[in-house]
Amino acid sequence: MSASVSTATGRLAFRPVGPGFAAEIIGFDIAAPITPDAAETLRAAYRQYQVLVLRGQPVSPDQQQRFGEVFGTTEIREYNKVQPKDGYSSHVSNVLPDGVFGQGELRLHMDQLFFPEPLAALMLYAIDIPAEGGDTLFCDTSQVLAAMPAALRDRIATLTARTGRHYDAETAQRYNVSIAPETIVHNDHKLVWQEPETGRRSLWIGRRELTRSIAGMADDAAQALLDQVRACINASTAIYRHKWRPDDLVLWNNRTLQHAREPFDNSQPRTLRRTALMAREA
Repeated sequence: MSASVSTATGRLAFRPVGPGFAAEIIGFDIAAPITPDAAETLRAAYRQYQVLVLRGQPVSPDQQQRFGEVFGTTEIREYNKVQPKDGYSSHVSNVLPDGVFGQGELRLHMDQLFFPEPLAALMLYAIDIPAEGGDTLFCDTSQVLAAMPAALRDRIATLTARTGRHYDAETAQRYNVSIAPETIVHNDHKLVWQEPETGRRSLWIGRRELTRSIAGMADDAAQALLDQVRACINASTAIYRHKWRPDDLVLWNNRTLQHAREPFDNSQPRTLRRTALMAREA
C-alpha cells in the first residue's frame, strides 16, 4: 500500500508480510492521539490487507481499546466462567483465572459463527509467549474459494449451513467457558459470504463439530460436502504465520480469514490480551 499520512510521531506506512494479505504498521505510536487522517489510513490498510501487525510497543488495555475503536465497536460475547475485569477485553491464557481458550492446539476457525453476526475483527496483544510453538496461522478464505475446483465452488455458492455452540464438558473445562443451557446457540449462514465494503467473497464454515448441517440436505451428504470445503481450507497455501514476540499487537478480519494456533508446551505461560470487535456503524 503506497498511501501514507503524517502523524504526531512520524510517517504512517505499511510493509507487506506473508503472502500478500498481511502488513506491518510502520511509523505509528499507539500512545499518541490517533488523528482522523491516520484512522482512515489504518482502515484503508485493513480493508486491503486483512491483517495488521504492530510490533515492539507496550500496549495498555485502554490503548488497545482505543486502537480497536478505529475499526469497530468492542464487545465481549464469550460465555466466560470468570468474567474479565473490564468490559472490553479478555485474555487468551493458560495461567490467568479469566483466561479462555488458552490450552493446546486450535484448528482453523472463525470466531462466533454461531451468532447471527460473527465478530467483525479480533485483536491479540502478546503479554507472555512460550519459547517455542503457539504461532498463530491466518488463512485467506477468499483465496481458498478462488482456488477450489469450479464444480465445488458452484455447488456451495447458494447453500446455507448451520453452526452451533454446543461444547461438551471436557471441552468447556479446557476452554474455561460455560456450558449452561442458555449458552447453547446456533445460527444459519450462507457458506459463501460477500463483504459489503470490498466485494471480497469468503467461506463461512466452522470446525466439523460446530458446522454440521446444510439446509435441504441429508446430514451424511451435508457433512461430506462440508468436509470437501474444509479440505480445501486445510490444504491452502494462502497462509500467514505469525510468530509471536512480546508486545506484538495483531488485528485481523474475522469474517474473511480463519485462524489457528499451533501446539506449544502448556507448562509455559502463554497470555494474550483479546479484544473482539463488531462492525463500525456506517
